[in-house]
Amino acid sequence: MTPTTKALYAEGATNHFPVKLAHSVETHASVMGTTLTLAHTGKSVTEKSYAFEKNEEIKEIPQSKIEDTAEFENILQSQITYLQVLSLSSDLHTLLTHQHSLDLPLTPREESHLHDYLEPNYVETSLLPAVAIYNMESINDIPHEEFSIDTQAFLDECLRNIDSDSLNALIEDNQGDLFNGRLTIEIKDAELARQLKTWTEGRSSAVNRH
Repeated sequence: MTPTTKALYAEGATNHFPVKLAHSVETHASVMGTTLTLAHTGKSVTEKSYAFEKNEEIKEIPQSKIEDTAEFENILQSQITYLQVLSLSSDLHTLLTHQHSLDLPLTPREESHLHDYLEPNYVETSLLPAVAIYNMESINDIPHEEFSIDTQAFLDECLRNIDSDSLNALIEDNQGDLFNGRLTIEIKDAELARQLKTWTEGRSSAVNRH
């Protein structure tokens, strides 16, 4: 396939590519975090890839790729946990933005979270490490200096609804990525770098206007 155009899509964007038009989707996960792609039915590309097939009732069902129920439940729980963390990220930003708009005092780290949210890998490089520290402080009865009382109440409520074992596994895996530099990347594609810069500056300007 010969590339004809490149487009960078923002968080929350939904884009439809007609199946009759040849196209490819590249996630650049190391730079932009996680994306979800829903595709038409097809065959598995590799032994580990997930494909979908239609039965006689024209319902999409996943092909069997998982060894046992426990493995499936573990995979499912890890995905649920990650979605909950993404929701926590969005809700925390909404809370801090609201507090900022009311001229309520924010801690220095809350200010950092408010602005770091604009960065592509905010969840991996800022939020998850902060949650890890927050949990360790809670376990050891150490005061939380990073967040205000109101924000602590918000976090406590959110974390109560997240499976602790799955969250700890996610944090541990993320820490490994951080320590091994997997979330640091040099963007050599000039057009992608330009679009990413424009997108980030646009979001930053929008926040500053509020």
